[in-house]
Amino acid sequence: KIEELTDQQVTIFKNLFKSHSMKHDVVEDFRLLWKFAISEGYMGASVKADPTRDIPNLRSRKQPNKYELKVFSDDDLELLLEVAEELSAKFPFQAEAIILMALTGLRRQECLKLKKTDIIWKHQITIDERGEKVETFGQILLRSAITKPGRDEAIDITEPIKNALKNVLDMGNRTPGTGYKYDLSYYKIIPWLYGTTQMQHAKLLQDQYRNSSKTRLKSDQWCWKTLREVMRKRLGIKHDEEFLCTSKMLRKTFTHKCQKALKGRSDLSKRHTRHKTQQLLEGDYD
Repeated sequence: KIEELTDQQVTIFKNLFKSHSMKHDVVEDFRLLWKFAISEGYMGASVKADPTRDIPNLRSRKQPNKYELKVFSDDDLELLLEVAEELSAKFPFQAEAIILMALTGLRRQECLKLKKTDIIWKHQITIDERGEKVETFGQILLRSAITKPGRDEAIDITEPIKNALKNVLDMGNRTPGTGYKYDLSYYKIIPWLYGTTQMQHAKLLQDQYRNSSKTRLKSDQWCWKTLREVMRKRLGIKHDEEFLCTSKMLRKTFTHKCQKALKGRSDLSKRHTRHKTQQLLEGDYD
């Protein structure tokens, strides 16, 4: 019975959890439950003191980083994709990686560690969670070695994702004669979906070097720096005004769009956002 609840029982249950945030939530839940029982008259005439009152106040959840709270508006996201495409000739692979992250919600390191063999093409028509027909063209397979949860995962290839993948897979045909700063023909013989322009071309005939991480993209920071400057200018934002525009916001925006499309159904959104649990999705992104 709720009226028989003691601070010792709350403390014992609280200590079953390891994280400070979970312990804090347990105490808060009992406190709210106690107040609800009183307001609904479940406690009878004599009400004893709140059993959580003497439990030490635990450290609350850390405040979210300001970038994690921000999402791109539809117009800003469309502008970001447009500018990224324009920057491809100057920042090959970096611009393409940013585009794929925006379309899929991929984490940066998951995206940059993709191999060409992780793309499986298969055209099919399926029915989604809303009962609507969806045309897909295969899957991006995410190896357990590169995912944050450490398990194999997959992302369905929709029309926009297909176009982004086809574009990057064609990078081996880009040369200075086609408007590119670099000759990217070497891309045809490396295993990575996103190669790098910073490599030792003389070693590309060596299997060990060609297949190593030295031939893949490690960072997209230079493209992001220019992308922010271009977006700031086109949006008319002054240099002394704050303008939040980062890769973390791409995943946040993707998750926000999933939640909106699926009417807040976190159980359904989780399949697309690939959060380990529904609780993580709701706690970090709602």
